[in-house]
Amino acid sequence: MSTDCKYCGEHCLVCKCHLVPLNLDYEPPQYLFFMKWISVKEQLPEDDQTILVYNPRASLFQLGYYLKDEDSFYSIESYFAFPLHVTHWMPLPQPPKE
Repeated sequence: MSTDCKYCGEHCLVCKCHLVPLNLDYEPPQYLFFMKWISVKEQLPEDDQTILVYNPRASLFQLGYYLKDEDSFYSIESYFAFPLHVTHWMPLPQPPKE
């Protein structure tokens, strides 16, 4: 039996589907698919796309963007444009539907 979740690809700890192993119709909440951090070593975001970034030097999450030409991340929350030390990022979820 595989230990990888068919929904999240993890060991069934992210989407909590391990809590209902006998329910074959279980569908985890959609927001969980957007809540996976992506290492900058594995993949970089699209150029000038607003994303959530993690800056371990400041121990904080913030909205930012990546500029491919400069190979740097920047905060959209700061008046000064200086590169951030980012190790992980994730796309923002889609806005709510009315």
